[in-house]
Formats: sequence, C-alpha cells, structure tokens
Amino acid sequence: PTMMLLAFAFDALILQFDGSFRPPREPVPGYMSPSDAKSDGMFSSCGAAIFSGSDSVCSGHSTPKDYWGNLIALGGNYLPPVQGTTSADVEYEGLLFGLDWVIRVLSHENIMRDYILLHSTMIVRGDCKTVIDQLNSRSSARKMESKYCMAVTKIKEIERLFSLHRSHSAQFTNAREMNIHFDHIPRENNTLCDAVCRLVVYQKQRCIVGSVIDSVKTGGIECVSSI
Repeated sequence: PTMMLLAFAFDALILQFDGSFRPPREPVPGYMSPSDAKSDGMFSSCGAAIFSGSDSVCSGHSTPKDYWGNLIALGGNYLPPVQGTTSADVEYEGLLFGLDWVIRVLSHENIMRDYILLHSTMIVRGDCKTVIDQLNSRSSARKMESKYCMAVTKIKEIERLFSLHRSHSAQFTNAREMNIHFDHIPRENNTLCDAVCRLVVYQKQRCIVGSVIDSVKTGGIECVSSI
C-alpha cells in the first residue's frame, strides 16, 4: 500500500536565503585569516531554508518556534574566494542554492515532491534589498546580470515543473500554476539563515586548522600547544 498526501493547499512555500561576506566573528583558536588579493581576510558563505507557510511565517514575523514547526529543509555552502566578490554576489548564491533544492525535489517522483505541490504560492524572502528589488524589476541588475539571469532561469524552471506535475495529477483540480512573490525582510527576521552562514564559516576554519595540525603531526614536528 502507498500513502497519499491529502490534496489541500497550504498557505505558501517559503524560500528564505542569506549570504555572508565578512571576516569571521568568532575565529577558531589557531586560525589566522589570510590576507591576499582574493579574500583580504573575508569569508564567503550562503544559506537557505525552506518552510511550509503559516500566518506568522508568511508575514515575516517569525519566532524560532515558527521556524522549526514549519521547516522543510535547511542548508548552507562555503564559497571559495573570488576577486571582486561583493555582498550582493553571496546573497545571490544563497538564493540560487535554495532554488536548486526546489528544482531537485520537483524533478524526482517522491513524497517530498507531492508535498511541495500542495503549495500554490512560493514566497522568496531575503534581507538584501538589492537582490529583492532586482527580482521585482524595481531596479536594473547591471553588474549582477549574470547571477540575476541564473536566478530567473531557475525560477522559470520551478514554474514549469510545478505546472507539469500538477497538470498530470488528478489530485489538483484547482490552480495548476505556482505564484511566486519576492519579499524583502529585515535582517533580524533572517537570523536562521544568518546562523547557517556563520556555522559554515566556522566549520571551514576548523577544517583548515585540523588539516594543518594533522600535517604537522604526520611530519613528526611537535604541534604548537596554543593551536
């Protein structure tokens, strides 16, 4: 026997994203930030979270309880240093990271895809006004045009997959298209994705320090105790 999800629509599917381009706030003991032309001691990371909407989550007035009660997926990614990187670049990477997850889920037949299809609206939220304004066509992408075009392409693919699977399912006799909105939220309402970004940077530092310590020990050189 197989289980079927009841065909009713949730308030919204929410994709929340963030990017971090800054020196580490809490460096790992023993880690010395590099100072080169590409990074200048800065770390880049991004994060995204997917929620099933409730009134508080959709409105942007979320508490930690609202997050965990409606959280579907959460993740982050370390971004290698690239000369000329800006904060808007890494914010876009967070958006692309989240959109890729939705596309992967919609591309494979499983219970998670069926769950996503229950949402007829997707709200994309971020605390970077530059990115949100560009997605809402309120400002020109200009220097961010390549990443903007990548985001638009992925959004269109989500719309295509959503419409395709809904039109082939007898469960959905109502709207077969996904309405996608882009909302700017204050930074204090994006703390979960920000925490993911900081955790990614912290783990990267730990990995670097650990690798150096292992190399020193393997080489037969006594490791400095302060590291």
